[in-house]
Amino acid sequence: MFAAQGTAVAAVSTTVPAVQERFGLSPQLMTVLVVAVALSAGVGSFVGLGVIRRLGLVAAMRVAVVASAVALLLIGWAPGQAAVAVSYCLFGVALGCIDVSVNTRAAAVERHYGRSVFASFYAAWSTAGVVAALITAATAHLGWGAEYTLTAQAALVVALALTIRSHTLPADPPSAVSDHAADAAGLRRGAWVRLASFAPVLLAGSYPH
Repeated sequence: MFAAQGTAVAAVSTTVPAVQERFGLSPQLMTVLVVAVALSAGVGSFVGLGVIRRLGLVAAMRVAVVASAVALLLIGWAPGQAAVAVSYCLFGVALGCIDVSVNTRAAAVERHYGRSVFASFYAAWSTAGVVAALITAATAHLGWGAEYTLTAQAALVVALALTIRSHTLPADPPSAVSDHAADAAGLRRGAWVRLASFAPVLLAGSYPH
């Protein structure tokens, strides 16, 4: 799942110039769309929580990753600027759903192992992102349009999604659950204040150079 998410993110970020050229988007509008993806991802996190409650964690991951692949196809094959704008927003929502579901699951897996394993998950995320970027570079060299490049990327995301399997983890003892709840409560206190400094960095990093 982390690899699928890394592929999807890299697919969108590395095809910005091709999409901009295909639809005749101005740099300013393209910037707005990239920022809209980030804002939509925030909305998608709340949507993801609702999907998790209704369908369960693993099912939520499957739905979200398939939705991200569909959004990639919609971006590539959109009939016009309005459609591509909506497609980017849908991708952001799907990305937010993936993010909240995979990190929730990863936290449970890490607790089960009793040691830090998060780094290995994000290593898979980064490796897949590099592969997706290489796919974009290769298809650009071959003269493929944005629609065909994004179709190839969507196929890779779906292929990774097909590997998802459900594994039952033992339930936390009551004392551990209480500790997790206490940690979460402590994190919420003042968390937005501490994280606010990252917002300008993320916004600047989202600008398509």
